[in-house]
Amino acid sequence: MGYAEEQQSTLWGFENSQYTSLIKASEELLAKKVAEFKRNR
Repeated sequence: MGYAEEQQSTLWGFENSQYTSLIKASEELLAKKVAEFKRNR
């Protein structure tokens, strides 16, 4: 999935760059969960 940081959110009315930290945190959490799942299989 992608998005343009320089654009304004059509849903929330602020710059998409505000999503960057949220997306990064979500990606890190997902990677951690996947690694944990693979270890416990």
